[in-house]
Amino acid sequence: MNSTSQTNNCLYNTSDLGLAVALSLQFPIKDVDCLNPQRACFYFDAVPDLMKATDSYWEGSMRVNPQAYFNQIKVLKARLYANREAHVVSSSNT
Repeated sequence: MNSTSQTNNCLYNTSDLGLAVALSLQFPIKDVDCLNPQRACFYFDAVPDLMKATDSYWEGSMRVNPQAYFNQIKVLKARLYANREAHVVSSSNT
């Protein structure tokens, strides 16, 4: 299963947490889809620099500050849990 793709409306998405963390250090996350409780999908604007950063991530040549990367993992996980809790609450109210 491919964990990354480019959508028709100029958004790039990935369900790979490591890649999403690395990309979010330089590029804002536009949306997070948590409808599948087993896999979240992170959306970014599909700009050329993001595509280059994605390539460097998969090639193993991307360099990031380790502390910033670790802190960003915590930020994204907190965002995931908040989105999932909001989805559960809204589902139980319907």
